[in-house]
Amino acid sequence: MDEFIPEIFDKQKAYFDSDATKSYEWRIDQLTRSREPVQRELRALEAAMSSDFKTASQEKVFEIMAPVGTAAFAKAELKEWMKP
Repeated sequence: MDEFIPEIFDKQKAYFDSDATKSYEWRIDQLTRSREPVQRELRALEAAMSSDFKTASQEKVFEIMAPVGTAAFAKAELKEWMKP
């Protein structure tokens, strides 16, 4: 198994170096844009969850806001994650 790790790493590095992956700015824009619809439609999403699943209000908030928090965390860590 260990003999495959350098080969896999080399393939991943070559792919990254090919510029097929996206820039920091593009990724930040995507993370920002992924949060906007959730925040804009928060009440509608909560109403839909109430109707469909009959869940507690705290659970609705968690289910809806967890992706927003995840995007915010990713934005905060992105520069570190993209370091060579």
